[in-house]
Amino acid sequence: MFSSVKYLDQGLILPVAWIEMGVEELPESLRSLVYHGTYSTAAAQLGLTVICVVAFIGSGICLLCTFARRKQKPCATLKVKIPTETELKSQAS
Repeated sequence: MFSSVKYLDQGLILPVAWIEMGVEELPESLRSLVYHGTYSTAAAQLGLTVICVVAFIGSGICLLCTFARRKQKPCATLKVKIPTETELKSQAS
């Protein structure tokens, strides 16, 4: 039909119009969703990271205290009463 498009294949569809749509301002519900999706998630991740680090440090301190106490305690205590000289003399008599 048109001589200028004769070289194109039969059945090829060419766009003849371009429509561009846009939004001037996002609705409040969508802005809130985007805000909570980015900032609240980042805050929760930071909070969990801090809690994990504090728990790791606390566990390490407790472990060190346990090992330190273990070394200070003796394995066994033996109480022996050494007899005095007078007790020895009274037993001999």
